[in-house]
Amino acid sequence: MLDQPVGSVEDGFAGLVGENHGTIRWAQLLWPEVPELGYGGRVEHDGVTLVFNCDDAGTDLQVGAHTVCVGLHRIRDAGRYTAWLAEQVGRSVIGPPYR
Repeated sequence: MLDQPVGSVEDGFAGLVGENHGTIRWAQLLWPEVPELGYGGRVEHDGVTLVFNCDDAGTDLQVGAHTVCVGLHRIRDAGRYTAWLAEQVGRSVIGPPYR
């Protein structure tokens, strides 16, 4: 799926997953630099995981809801930066960070 644009496969994948557990992961993302939040932008280990019917990318416990997990590594105040990212798309962080 590396050559597929965002928005081109998600609906079809969700239809295939149905009520089962499934994930789509976009890796090696370059987040915007926000120096005042301590983030200079880089790609190593950062990404987004869209989790279908679960509340965590690391489990298969089905909860009937979809979750977006944002991966940020080695950021001193990842919580503030994650909140900033969510605000950029009109959303908010709903859970605590995990390692």
